[in-house]
Amino acid sequence: MKKILYLLCLGLIVCVVCNFALPDVTYAAPGGMIVKAATKTWYGKAIVIILTIIFLPLLLYIMVKEKVASNRASKALTELAKINNIFRWTVLNQRAYEVITHVYYAWKKSDVSQATEWMTDWYWQNQKITVLDEWESEGLSNYCKLNKILSVKPLYVEYNEKTTGDGEGSRVVLLVKVKLIDYLINDKTGEVVEGDKKNKNFESVWTLLLEEGQWKLTLIEEGALSLRYAKMKSDIEGANQHLKAGGDSTCSKADLNIKTD
Repeated sequence: MKKILYLLCLGLIVCVVCNFALPDVTYAAPGGMIVKAATKTWYGKAIVIILTIIFLPLLLYIMVKEKVASNRASKALTELAKINNIFRWTVLNQRAYEVITHVYYAWKKSDVSQATEWMTDWYWQNQKITVLDEWESEGLSNYCKLNKILSVKPLYVEYNEKTTGDGEGSRVVLLVKVKLIDYLINDKTGEVVEGDKKNKNFESVWTLLLEEGQWKLTLIEEGALSLRYAKMKSDIEGANQHLKAGGDSTCSKADLNIKTD
């Protein structure tokens, strides 16, 4: 018990020191999120190493939960593909890559209207008003260059439909990891006010909505929220009757959260 309290106290102390000692270096990405960048100082790196060691069990726990959630979501998509091919992972994954590429390109141009085909109307208008227009009023511009999509993994699937088997209104939550250059500059001085010009790995959670027969981006959240979705069981209950008519399921109903009779 004393050892646990000691570790908790040590972790708290390190977090406090980290909060005051680390440079407040940030950068922005699609979704308007401001994310801490890696510190460059030796003491900052040392603190990061200590934090990693202390919270290693938690990090491993998150990795395991994400892996389990990804497998569960993949199985759910396999089942739904029996109803509608748009849920097939090869199709969805390709669409996700296209969405990510076009959204980052539009973000680089500071003109989200260029990606209206890949986002819901609500989301692109929301981003323009709450993020890009706000930066413009403050005399700031965001340079955001996507260099590589590292991985795209499904975390959660929710099935909905308007007519039998169309899947309209369904949602898929994806864990997206990319390598990018991302920073904010002052338009008048050209000075970098947030972030830097180096490549960084960035993780975020993207939600795609099936709208008018196409997967479209409807939300981007911080990567830290991946655990919340990883704890949720994919819900394809609405497809239950279609799956029963189509044959036996390849995975358990408990995993897919399908009601049993």
